[in-house]
Amino acid sequence: MKIMIYREFKPPSALSPFIKCFWCLERDYKQFGPSEALWAKGDVELLFHFGDRYVNSNNETLSYSFLIGPLTKYTNLISFGKVKLVGARFHPGGFAPFFRISMNSLRNQIVPLSDLIGGDAEILEERLFEAGLEKSISILQHFLLEKLCTVSYHPIAELAKWIVKENGMIPLPNLEQLTGLSLRQLERKFNEFIGFSPKKMATIYRFNAAREHLRKHPEMDVLDLAFHYGYYDYSHFSKDFRKYLGITPTEFKNSILAMERNHMKRDVVFLQDE
Repeated sequence: MKIMIYREFKPPSALSPFIKCFWCLERDYKQFGPSEALWAKGDVELLFHFGDRYVNSNNETLSYSFLIGPLTKYTNLISFGKVKLVGARFHPGGFAPFFRISMNSLRNQIVPLSDLIGGDAEILEERLFEAGLEKSISILQHFLLEKLCTVSYHPIAELAKWIVKENGMIPLPNLEQLTGLSLRQLERKFNEFIGFSPKKMATIYRFNAAREHLRKHPEMDVLDLAFHYGYYDYSHFSKDFRKYLGITPTEFKNSILAMERNHMKRDVVFLQDE
């Protein structure tokens, strides 16, 4: 029997401007294969994992609690057994205020939580380890709510949500007109709060919209999909897929179709699922 349990929990209203969801996952990689692909995205994931721990592409074992910074390229995590995870998925720009850190320093990084909060990370890990999954979510919510008193909501985060909503298909001059900031000023603020420039974010979220569309509709012609999301040709479309996901659109389409044939589509989730 294949083991895969995934649940999402809405954040309390005080955290919802910053956090998309809390979630938990139980997964047996002996059943599903050892590799977990992470694609380019502006969301930050704060994760606590127990069981057979992940290792990164350099064969380094990850700490029990870690965060995945904003990604501009794909990477892989590997586990060879059963893993239990509790996590918080932040909106682009939603993580920086909690820990007063420049997101530019976390770009393409997987960082132990102890690097940010020291020994408190181990205490939090122990509390989550001893609790059930739903209780763990409550503990994690409380931990972040305690930090809320120092949080201010930055307007750049609202611009980032707009880019996500529009699937990255927003001309940059529109952002300059809306904010009254120059492109250089926008780039500096986006790098600080999001982890990359507005142009890079738009490119990544256009790719993500196309990826998600193809995941839901793998029967669609990939060239038609490319044109739908503003790509001029398949070569450009394929280049973004290889850079941000590690495979071509056609390879991704074929993998989804293969999962459907094996009746796996409803069972399979990924660490960055919406």
